[in-house]
Amino acid sequence: MPAPQASIQLAKGWVRHRRYLPKAHHFSYKVGYIQIDSSNIDNPALAASSPLPINRWGLIAINRADLIEPINSSIEAAVNTHLATAGLQVPAGGRISILTLPRFMGYTFNPVSFYTVYNAQQQVLAILSDITNTPWGERHVYVHVANTLNALDNSGLSHQFTLAKNFHVSPFMPMNLAYDWRFKWGNGQQVIHMRLLEGPQPASAANGESLSKKPNQNTPPHTRANVTKPAQLVFDATFSFVSSPLTRVSIWRLSLQYPLLPLLVVFRIYWHALLLYLKGVPFYPHPHRQRDAPH
Repeated sequence: MPAPQASIQLAKGWVRHRRYLPKAHHFSYKVGYIQIDSSNIDNPALAASSPLPINRWGLIAINRADLIEPINSSIEAAVNTHLATAGLQVPAGGRISILTLPRFMGYTFNPVSFYTVYNAQQQVLAILSDITNTPWGERHVYVHVANTLNALDNSGLSHQFTLAKNFHVSPFMPMNLAYDWRFKWGNGQQVIHMRLLEGPQPASAANGESLSKKPNQNTPPHTRANVTKPAQLVFDATFSFVSSPLTRVSIWRLSLQYPLLPLLVVFRIYWHALLLYLKGVPFYPHPHRQRDAPH
């Protein structure tokens, strides 16, 4: 995400889900997220002066307990815990931009939150996807390392990553799939696009690693990831949004436009799960729960 014009931004847009296999199914809805630098949460003085309630009740609020684990540490320390698995840390002079669904009237549910790590030059070092599954309430963080910094196109900064799926999210989706994540950050329309693919994948995805898929044009072709056959697209999800400075007025407008949005998100998950079941989409039990069940 680019350097924000204000310390806290309102990210309004739409989410779309499209399933292609084994049965077609799609839906979309409007959403309102919060885009906030971690310093606004970690720094008590900034948190106290924020127009958005932080760690206190409000029509719309941000609470540290809802964000990346471990929750008994600062956001930066928690992000560093996950970055360490890739041999990284938040650099001096860097920052963390969070894109998350806030609490509405004290209620929260976050299917996914994103943490973009920048260096002092405002280059993206990594993007963390913090995912919660339903109904188990388990969480998993994928660390996407931006091996090629700031791949620039006409629409803004674009980053693409492939990695193996190793966290059970939906009981209507098998585990033997691979992710293709695409993040397009800019000063206008911003887009997160995720695809689930079945079939041959680059070696990085098969190994569960994450890498930028926009190679340096000076890199010899024989050193790039090689895909011999096209993979099959099973599912994709898109979040497209525009950010604007958050004010007390916009907080009121957001609470009126999207009352109890997290509750609606949960309702949609179960409603569309029922529709998938009625369509005859195969059900996949949680692999760990199934393995640990008594015989």
